Amino acid sequence: MSTSARPRRRADAERSIARIVTAAREVLGRDPDASIDDIVKAAGVGRMTLYGHFPNRAALVEAALADALRAGEEVLSTVDLDGDARDALARLIAPSWALVAESTKLLQAAEGLLPAARIRELHGEAADRVEDLIRRGSGRACSGPTCRSRGWSTSCTTSSTERRRRPAPGG
Repeated sequence: MSTSARPRRRADAERSIARIVTAAREVLGRDPDASIDDIVKAAGVGRMTLYGHFPNRAALVEAALADALRAGEEVLSTVDLDGDARDALARLIAPSWALVAESTKLLQAAEGLLPAARIRELHGEAADRVEDLIRRGSGRACSGPTCRSRGWSTSCTTSSTERRRRPAPGG
């Protein structure tokens, strides 16, 4: 047995972590400045339990954001991206905007604690999906950093502050 393998957590620890992350998503989704006390109250656990699993607020917020992005990925992975790239992108936009609206305040909490590079990394699958569609639709080669620097996939990785400055779709 490898000494580098992580020990399996007890089932009750896994349930506590899931409750804490779910509560963090919900509470921070309403108020990005919510306190740890607000989160532990919503999770039904004590501060010691929370800090036993998450060493600090940044680690908790990152786990909540990662969980929200995993859930979003489940939704976006069901979108049919076959056919014309413009039509596929249009089909992808509606659920994407719904996910953005749902997670804007959680993203605001993350922006205050996590490096921008980490937030972009967590959004990688969503950004890759958009870049692939743009590459397919434009018929040109497009590498990740190049596309991002040109603004091709910023809808997936742009900060919530920049999103608020942009007019709403269709408006």
